[in-house]
Amino acid sequence: MPVRLRPLDLLWLLGALAAIALALFRLDAEAQGVRGERLLVDGRIPAELWRLEGAPPGPVVVVAHGFSGSTVLMRSLALALARNGLTALAFDFPGHGRHPEALAGDLFRVDGASARLVAATRAVLAEARRLGDGRVALLGHSMAGDVIVRTAAVEPDVAAVVAISLFSPAVTATAPRNLLVIAGQWEGRLADEARRVVGLASAPEPPALAVTYGRFAEGTARRAVVAPMVEHVGVLFAPITLRETVAWLDAAFGRPARGEPATVERGPWILLLVAACVLLARPLLALLAPAERRAASARPSWRGLLLPLAAATALPPVFLRLLPPDLLPFALLDHLAAHSALFGLLLAGLGRWVQGPDPASRGPGPVALLFRSLGAALVVTVPVALAVDAELTALPRTEPRILLRIVLFVGALAFFLGLERAARVRFGAPLALLAFLLSVALSILLDRRLIFLGALAIVIVPVLATALLPARWTRLRFGHPLPAATAAAAFTAELLGGSLPLIADAALP
Repeated sequence: MPVRLRPLDLLWLLGALAAIALALFRLDAEAQGVRGERLLVDGRIPAELWRLEGAPPGPVVVVAHGFSGSTVLMRSLALALARNGLTALAFDFPGHGRHPEALAGDLFRVDGASARLVAATRAVLAEARRLGDGRVALLGHSMAGDVIVRTAAVEPDVAAVVAISLFSPAVTATAPRNLLVIAGQWEGRLADEARRVVGLASAPEPPALAVTYGRFAEGTARRAVVAPMVEHVGVLFAPITLRETVAWLDAAFGRPARGEPATVERGPWILLLVAACVLLARPLLALLAPAERRAASARPSWRGLLLPLAAATALPPVFLRLLPPDLLPFALLDHLAAHSALFGLLLAGLGRWVQGPDPASRGPGPVALLFRSLGAALVVTVPVALAVDAELTALPRTEPRILLRIVLFVGALAFFLGLERAARVRFGAPLALLAFLLSVALSILLDRRLIFLGALAIVIVPVLATALLPARWTRLRFGHPLPAATAAAAFTAELLGGSLPLIADAALP
């Protein structure tokens, strides 16, 4: 018997589809007149080339992403450069995006992973010289800021460097040439670092924002800009970032001064697209089956959750510290999978022991429950994954990443089953998520090799927090914890397994 949508669900569905259509239309409009081309540099480095249609060869800007980023994340900057007559060549570092190789080398040594990242950048620079008129510049975000600074030190023909969210001890008062540093207002220490770097050139005078020191012709130009009301990712889409970058590169290449540079407005439309795809899950879930009615029962007391929550927070960091660090071939991410699984099992198991079994629902049998779990996983995950992969960051499905998705799914399934136990208490699921983040922070304190896991929090936290929403809708629709946990786990494994960096075990000494 077909399932009919209630009027509210139908309106929700139509609204989500309209928002998706609007976002896609606006994103497509921002790329009009610009031609994109996928390349393979040096036979192994995936890259995207962006330039105005019919434009003659000119300066080429190599665009490098940060830790856990990809060429897709940097596309707004690449399009802005192209629309202003510059050629942009963006690429994926090893372990990131669509690059097939894991990031190898000691993460804590300049001659380790950093040297490999510099080598990849130099290979792309060589391709950039061939594709343009020989003039080149470097642009990098976060981790790539240090990489491009070190690259420019050994590539003297680099005309300018634009470092966004920079932290690099390699910067001096005169190197690299013609340095623009941009940071977001909400980036804290990185905004202070932008001022410090420019202060090397302004000394003995204190540095001022949006003031250019030095001379482009001598390679000594320096400037610091803080983009208002944005953080570590939002700074990439901020209009001031795009304007300042184009103006800086125009000056460095000696191009004629222009009025207001052409910019692209993609950030709000990407946010709308992804949010609409998340919201689309609710009416799609309603199409899978009629809502199950659960027997009315009193909510458990908060006291029954405190002991399981405390144990799930404190025990995994201690237990996992005793295990060998290379049980699985995914440095950092194997710990994340194991930690989430152990946290969830402790929370679910101890919660059942303290609170008793979950009240029985009038749901379907095991086979129907399995199919509903798979259906929920698909409708919650697929639309969002397609949107993210197309417009926010790459989610490749290479063999190592498929295996990583499986590993993360197993850990996330146990984790969200534990959160389903916590969700019996009002606001229990968000509280359990905060407890899990505290538990991971304790693991990082016990083992300094996991410090880079903290750097991934900018991706992990939003994904886990967003997963709580479709988990709640699924729980309310089916009245059973398994479909809710399966949907949330599939959502988490797809987004994290596709976007987080693949790091070789040898990178953690």
